[in-house]
Amino acid sequence: MKKIEEALYEKVAAEVESNQKRKGLWTKAYAHSGGSTQRAEALYIKLRVQEELQALQDAAARRSRRRRLGCLLWFVLLFMTLFVVPHLINWLGGKEEVAQETHAEHKDPELHDPVTVDPALAPVYIELPPYVKKLDPAEGERFVQAEIVLQVATDPKYAAMIEASKSQINDIINRILATKKPSDIRTAKGQEALSQEILIAINDALGYARPAQPTGPWGPVIAVLFHSLIIQ
Repeated sequence: MKKIEEALYEKVAAEVESNQKRKGLWTKAYAHSGGSTQRAEALYIKLRVQEELQALQDAAARRSRRRRLGCLLWFVLLFMTLFVVPHLINWLGGKEEVAQETHAEHKDPELHDPVTVDPALAPVYIELPPYVKKLDPAEGERFVQAEIVLQVATDPKYAAMIEASKSQINDIINRILATKKPSDIRTAKGQEALSQEILIAINDALGYARPAQPTGPWGPVIAVLFHSLIIQ
């Protein structure tokens, strides 16, 4: 510290000798010296050295604060790396597993009661609203008008399921029809393929995925029937 003060006194003394004094501070020193130039110079040197020391102390304090802040940030980063991030990854992994399990419960047909058809009961049919949809324009601008009826498994809960999902079912059918060209659905074979595509899509949306080798009814919708299918 003494060496620093000595260096500062030398610096300020050089200012005085070269007449590079700070005018405001010199005036203050002169005013407090009773008009004596010698005492004014001594006071000026003292005040200037105090200023320089204060500036050095302030700079040291700023460096110290930056170091403390750097240490704090490093500690926070270390804490996040060692504790928070692993727990967050585990938590997100658990959420993903729950989501996958929930999705599997929704899609796996084995989690639903088996769909059965009682031959002693009359078939259940649900008529859907008429559809008028623009077909794929690859073969020109054509429209299809379709009247569709769904044959549903005889348990009343399946009919209730269809009724509750009619908005979704209508959207599915409209989307499928929009992908078809007139040549796709003009023949009996094409209409049968369309019927199966709609059946699979509706059952899948209701949570009944088609088995690889179905041996009987596997979803609420047993058949998709066309009352009419007119291409215009």
